[in-house]
Amino acid sequence: VTSTTNGAGYGFSGNVARFSHGSGTADAWYMTQAINMVNTKTYRLTFTYSNTTTNTENLRVAIGTSNTALGMTTQLAAFNSINVGTATTYWVDFIPATNAAYYVGFQSYGPSGSGWILLDDIVVAETTCFAPSYTSFTASPVSPSTATLNWSAPASGTPTGYQYYISNVNTPPTFYTVPTGNV
Repeated sequence: VTSTTNGAGYGFSGNVARFSHGSGTADAWYMTQAINMVNTKTYRLTFTYSNTTTNTENLRVAIGTSNTALGMTTQLAAFNSINVGTATTYWVDFIPATNAAYYVGFQSYGPSGSGWILLDDIVVAETTCFAPSYTSFTASPVSPSTATLNWSAPASGTPTGYQYYISNVNTPPTFYTVPTGNV
């Protein structure tokens, strides 16, 4: 991370981490502090990112047991050609390979003059709430204001219910969004 900056205007409030590359080739890392993890538990990494819409940027997210670029051995996500211009929240569930202290690494990479990325709201937490399979999700309209939704339970975990969100905008809920209801 080359600096911190105020993220206002790009969907953030307050200070955020900023990867800024100017005229140099982009290859910068931000690493979290060590987080003790157990290989029988599932963890959810949630974070929010953005960039300027005048340039595209790339972001890779990985975990490892050493806080070096070579120590980031398990890739969790890769975003190529980011060009969003507003705060975007992403989450991924993962199970660590061994019981150990892990670091989460965020790598901004790309050609020279590729711009910058803002990064904030990084949370790693044990989770027992798993999303249903997207490949088995179906929706059938019943009327202009109702629908029937069907899905298959996730392959891991034992869900006892689901939370749902109703919205008239194409913005997914974040980790902190209050659900509309439960089933």
